[in-house]
Amino acid sequence: MTFHVKLLIDKLLNALYTREPHVKAVISVTGGGTSATDLLFREGSSSTILEFVVPYARTSLQKFLKMSNHFAGIETTNFC
Repeated sequence: MTFHVKLLIDKLLNALYTREPHVKAVISVTGGGTSATDLLFREGSSSTILEFVVPYARTSLQKFLKMSNHFAGIETTNFC
């Protein structure tokens, strides 16, 4: 990740974490998304992040998504 991308993410997260009323989020990441987790946790993040999960095993992801066999399809990428 480049310096400029990290700076942009930092600005975005600072704005999100200081927003009133606080935005609330449950975050789930898998695969390469786990490498960005160190950027999420900082001062103010506990007012926004309600839960953070990493469904690592295939069965964990299936249970989280309430799906049986789709992992990178449109259903997974648009799951909200």
